[in-house]
Amino acid sequence: MKRLILFVVSTCSAWGAIPAAAQWEVRTTGSNANGGFFVTGSGGTDYSQQNGAQYTAATATTSTTTLGVSSGSFTAQMVGNGVQISGGSCTAGFYEITVFNSAASVTIDRSAGTGSGCTINVGGGLLTIATALAPLTAGNTVWIQSGTYTVTASLSFPALQASIVGYHTSHGDNASGTRPLITTATNSVPLLVLTTGAAQPTLQNLTFSTTAGTASTGLSAAGAVTTPVVILNCLFTGFTTGISFPSPNLPPALLAYQLEVTGSTGTAAIEMDSSSIAYTMSCSSCYIHDQVGVVYGIYSNSSSTAIATFSITNSIFKANAFGAVAVKANNLVVENCSFFNPSTGGYAINLSQVGTAFSAMTVINSVFWGTNSAQGGIIVNSAGQPVYENWNAIFSSPGTPRSNITAGPNDVSLTANPWVSATNFQLNNAAGGGALARGKGYPGVFPGGTTTGYLDMGAVQSQLQVGSAFAN
Repeated sequence: MKRLILFVVSTCSAWGAIPAAAQWEVRTTGSNANGGFFVTGSGGTDYSQQNGAQYTAATATTSTTTLGVSSGSFTAQMVGNGVQISGGSCTAGFYEITVFNSAASVTIDRSAGTGSGCTINVGGGLLTIATALAPLTAGNTVWIQSGTYTVTASLSFPALQASIVGYHTSHGDNASGTRPLITTATNSVPLLVLTTGAAQPTLQNLTFSTTAGTASTGLSAAGAVTTPVVILNCLFTGFTTGISFPSPNLPPALLAYQLEVTGSTGTAAIEMDSSSIAYTMSCSSCYIHDQVGVVYGIYSNSSSTAIATFSITNSIFKANAFGAVAVKANNLVVENCSFFNPSTGGYAINLSQVGTAFSAMTVINSVFWGTNSAQGGIIVNSAGQPVYENWNAIFSSPGTPRSNITAGPNDVSLTANPWVSATNFQLNNAAGGGALARGKGYPGVFPGGTTTGYLDMGAVQSQLQVGSAFAN
């Protein structure tokens, strides 16, 4: 065990100077022996986005920052590529080729000691995500090609600023093809854990799942995270809690765009609790749906000393049994959202745990519909709280549309399902349903009375048909 620990420390030290512009590559057809990264703007040719190494040698030598080979096959195009050194008497690790000296010699970014008989691999993508995460330095990006990546132990996001981004066939094609799947079948394994001190970790275009009999969390933190966590176009499915940040291990902000969380089995799809830390959560264009059992959508039970702000916009909530949004917050804004409760109880928006003295809520331009007699629309702790509720379409029955608040002057009362289907939340044309919410949302008449807006209520707006004229 002591030898293993010493090896890890020594290796991490060797990886300490990789430039911020390094772009790491992970693919199902890669190898953990490869060079693994390329530094953008270095002037060389990117050889990281291929399965095998561009160049391999088994008898390399090092003399501080000079890497030599007897075969004489280095090229100027290798500048900026990662080279992995292993074996022999060299200092093992990942290095950047910074200068081409000759076919037999290059300069690397830092000393690899003085050694011989070393194996080197220039270029080529890595096989596993954990191998890419270990040597990261601040500013690095890990690109993960579409495919399935199965892990048996938690992935540890390092204590620095970095991004993990999935792609299909080329870097940046977020909207095309299939997102890479990061999954585990191992019991009680939190899939991705933010290390204490992680700085603005960004996750983009990824799917996280578990098939374990005893599931755990999807994204969590091992300690305090001092900067915002950013999640873009990601899916978490099957976890106890998809995203879990209980006190004291929560960031000052969770910023989510096009986040989907489903199949959660614990307390909530997303949970953020604080005993004293001020924090913000923003969820825009999210889809929080079909949790398993008695589970909240977004849940917070922070203490009265914590300052919490939630902004939930343009999002869809479906089948979150205990309620879609149940938070203890100083300020909650819900705007342009759709809430569907097909078969279970629970209030769509529940602020019943929040004290009158420090709560405020705005619910505007949203649609609420369900079919269960135990359901509720919007509930607050007691009458008289600072609540603004207007331009909403809310069911009239069964259940309780509102508790301790009154209907807004521009609200409409639904008597029929307003949506096209249980999975398509475009407004239908049914009388008493979608027809009541179409073009009836805010802002209505602007101040001054010369301009009127006609936004649909809910998360999904009507599409003007090609060739149709706008009505003014």
